[in-house]
Amino acid sequence: MTNEMILPSELIETGGKRYWKTEGRLYLPEDIDEEAKVAEAPLTAEERIIQEVAGEGKVISDKRGIALVREPTILEKITAEAKEALQRLATPRNLAYAAGVACAILAPGVGLADETPASGSVELSAGHQSTTLDTKVSTSIAPKTNLFLRQMTTSDYEGEVSFFGLMDLSYNLVDGLDIVGEVQAAPGMGVIPRAGLQYFKALGDFAVYALATVKTMESPDGEFVVNLSYSPELGEKVDLLINLEDLTSVGETGHQFSVQKLRAGVTLMDKYQIGAAADLTEVGNEGTLDYNLGGFVGTTF
Repeated sequence: MTNEMILPSELIETGGKRYWKTEGRLYLPEDIDEEAKVAEAPLTAEERIIQEVAGEGKVISDKRGIALVREPTILEKITAEAKEALQRLATPRNLAYAAGVACAILAPGVGLADETPASGSVELSAGHQSTTLDTKVSTSIAPKTNLFLRQMTTSDYEGEVSFFGLMDLSYNLVDGLDIVGEVQAAPGMGVIPRAGLQYFKALGDFAVYALATVKTMESPDGEFVVNLSYSPELGEKVDLLINLEDLTSVGETGHQFSVQKLRAGVTLMDKYQIGAAADLTEVGNEGTLDYNLGGFVGTTF
């Protein structure tokens, strides 16, 4: 590296100190060496602040030229650390873990604002390709206002684990119809806010639930969930259990994916569930099919 002399074009005195003004920048004379200096390590974005000059600094020269570098202020350090902490907390795995913790807290029946006990279910399904733990918790937190949490952890037989979590906050508009704000999180997609409407209706042993939401950020898409259940009584403390859940996602290019979860079995003592399970997945406009066949056990609370 050749040593280039910095030729001051103007001498400025301010704040009791002298500065050389060269090419629009101010330098302390003692900070300009005849020997060229090389930075020991690349500077981070927070450390490398190049500007006209606002405060004291040190001058280093390298192949990229001369830059004014200063230590971040206390406020900048706090801000940077806060951003890093939020980024760590916003990972899908941590959000799923938080949902699980919330489930554990709410499950014992601890009421919230109106002291309504929480309810939910835990299901473990095992198929020929993977196993899934599906936890659901819902509770009332205020008049006409409900909170719903769902967390699914899926593991295949090669050790790959995936997470999906969501939180719904709903407010009842009329009988059976709610407005919904939703947050989803999963690896590869980050945190996705959604908004929409949901509807629930029970007719004897038959029940239907429907949810329609749109993503409230760039590249919006639509998601549609339909859950149908049929649970007639078979005998004392034994009920038939038939359930179909369908999730369909539609984006700008058309059909993105659909997932159907079919369950057929029995409910014992109004609490314990066991039966056969089939999970079907179709991807893209071509509807490429994948499936996982097996069984399930579960409990409600």
